[in-house]
Amino acid sequence: MRTLPHASVDMRAFSWGLQPLEHKAAREREAGLARLARAVAALEQAQQSLRSPVQVQEQALAAAAAMSRRDPDPHAHRHALRYLASMARGVQRALLLVRSGESAPARARSDFAACQRRTDTLLAAREHALGAYVRAGTLRGDREADAAWLSHDQHVRADREISP
Repeated sequence: MRTLPHASVDMRAFSWGLQPLEHKAAREREAGLARLARAVAALEQAQQSLRSPVQVQEQALAAAAAMSRRDPDPHAHRHALRYLASMARGVQRALLLVRSGESAPARARSDFAACQRRTDTLLAAREHALGAYVRAGTLRGDREADAAWLSHDQHVRADREISP
C-alpha cells in the first residue's frame, strides 16, 4: 500500500539509487511471465497432440478386434498387429513429449515467483526509503518551525523587557 507523502515535504529531491535495478527486476518479471505462458502453451499443445493418437489407437484396436472376430485371417491379423504396434510407438512418443513438457511450467513458475519476490522486495525497499525521506523532511520542517517559534518567543520576551 502506497502512502502519500506529507504535503510540506518536497518530493522532487527524493532520489532512489536502486531504480535501475528495480526496472531490471520488472523486466525480468515480465520475461518470466512470458516464459511461463509459453511453457503452459507448449504443455497444452503436447497434451493435445497426445489426444489424437490415443483416439486413433482406440479406434484401430476396436476395428482390429471386430475384424478378428469376423474374419480370422492370420495375414490380416498380423498386418493389424503391426499397425497397432506402430500406433503404440506413436502414442509412447507423444506421452514422452507430454512428460518432458510437464516440468517446464513448474520451473517457469518457480522462476517467475523468484522474479516477483525480487520486484516486491525492491518496491518495499523504495517505499521504506520514501517513508524515511518523508519522516526526515517532516522532522526538518518541525525543527525549523520550533526554531522559528523559539526565536519569535525570545524577541517577544526581549521586547517586553525593553518596553516600559
